Amino acid sequence: MNESTERYAHKICGRFYLWIGKRLLFISLLFGIILLRMNSTLFEPVCGVLLLIEISSMLLAVPLTEGALKNKFDNA
Repeated sequence: MNESTERYAHKICGRFYLWIGKRLLFISLLFGIILLRMNSTLFEPVCGVLLLIEISSMLLAVPLTEGALKNKFDNA
């Protein structure tokens, strides 16, 4: 709507991306290293499931950002 709402939305979304991204990076690396060391046939399916989890968690930023915008600017 205006510059202040846009900046606030970017700030909220960016913080969530950093927060969730750090955790997902650690989990992905952990599973990847474990499965590669085991030389498992489960590597590809587990990577696919991790990818779906990562995508869905990143898409979760949209409703969280919208909710934060609603809470901040509708009450003002």
